[in-house]
Amino acid sequence: PAEEGRAHPPSPDDFGKGSGRSVKGMNLVEALSACSDLLEKFGGHELAAGLTVRRSNLEEFTRRINAYARTCFAKGLPAPISEADCELIPEEICLELVAEMYGLEPYGTANPMPTFVTCFARVIDVSAVGAGKHIRFQLDVGGEKITAMYFRHGLADIDVYPGDVIDVMYNLDINEFQGRRSLQMILK
Repeated sequence: PAEEGRAHPPSPDDFGKGSGRSVKGMNLVEALSACSDLLEKFGGHELAAGLTVRRSNLEEFTRRINAYARTCFAKGLPAPISEADCELIPEEICLELVAEMYGLEPYGTANPMPTFVTCFARVIDVSAVGAGKHIRFQLDVGGEKITAMYFRHGLADIDVYPGDVIDVMYNLDINEFQGRRSLQMILK
């Protein structure tokens, strides 16, 4: 027997719970179904799932789920794809559009935030913010100066300089600072 306050030693009958995320090309529920004889329970959808597995089945489950993944990606992993909902021309990018978008909330898996593309934005300035963890761009988009934030990236991650003309993929947001509201792009 375990002493009070101490966990019992591992047993083959212990259960573990986990969750998984997948990418296009491997339906996670189908993958778990192929290993269902090793699982106590599982559920989810194509790209996300949860499961419960007995410790005694963990090694075989790991072997089989990895073998299943290898068959799904026999030709290699899919290339990352970024998709936008539509292209916005400069005249369409405005605070009113963002206010209308707020009416579509809440955003989530079944209702993703709209992602836009705008071509031929001229870079006015590029600077590191947040102790170098993020980048702030000042862009000229059709004659309008717009701030664009690129979170979780540092200057070493990009090859973009003032004067460059770039295409941008982004979500729109309203930045409120010192009582002033301004349009802001969140770069993807």
